[in-house]
Amino acid sequence: MQRISKKTVSNGTSECQRCTNPSRPSNLDVWLSRVSHFSQFGLFTLTIGAFYFTVIPLYKTAALEESIARREAELSAMTSKLVDATAALETVRFEIYERNRGDLIQGIVTAAPYCSGLMMHATQSEKSKDRELGSNLLKIDAAQCIQDEFNQRKSEAILNGEDYKKLNETVRQIAANLSEIQKKTILDIENVPRLAEKDPSTLSPPGPYASEVEQLDRLVEEVAPGLIDKKAKFNAAVERTRSNMAIAYHNLVLKEFLSLREIEWPTRKKQ
Repeated sequence: MQRISKKTVSNGTSECQRCTNPSRPSNLDVWLSRVSHFSQFGLFTLTIGAFYFTVIPLYKTAALEESIARREAELSAMTSKLVDATAALETVRFEIYERNRGDLIQGIVTAAPYCSGLMMHATQSEKSKDRELGSNLLKIDAAQCIQDEFNQRKSEAILNGEDYKKLNETVRQIAANLSEIQKKTILDIENVPRLAEKDPSTLSPPGPYASEVEQLDRLVEEVAPGLIDKKAKFNAAVERTRSNMAIAYHNLVLKEFLSLREIEWPTRKKQ
């Protein structure tokens, strides 16, 4: 009996020790441990996923925005330089245009002596038998001359549309003025002898010493009557008057030509 009891006690003690022995975990502890491991792994995976799908895209977005901002700054700087360069180029281009336009006007103006007949081109001068100053005045159609000069200068190729239209209208107006001036001058020159016979005061005086010359002529006539040829004197006065009229005509032609320099051009430099 005692052996059995001891054995029983001994077995009971062994079973209790086996139940409370920490070195042998139960199934619950095992699963809890596994779940903990799975949770840690899942949390790690979630962390990696969150980093991959949130942090990295945000970083890429920030880097992209920074790159865009830097490119925009560079683009703004380049745009500013391009604007300045374009403005400078436009200024140079317009200065060249103004110079060409000025040369065109100057070229037309220099034709004034030829259009008035005061000067002749070399080829024309060689053919002319009469070489006296002013002999060719009024022999050239000044209105047609300025039109021909305008056309020969190829103004349309030099000027833009608005400026060409303005210059063309101005040249036409000047041509009309020259035509009227020339007609009047020719008529006045033709009427010099007739008017002088009625009124000798219409004749041009012989220079700044006209009164002295006239007084001398009277003295000569008193001393030697008939010595002075009055008809020759009259004819000389007529030619002198006609020459003065022709020179005045040339000055009017030159004035009309010079008015080209006063054109108010539609195309102006922007301030």
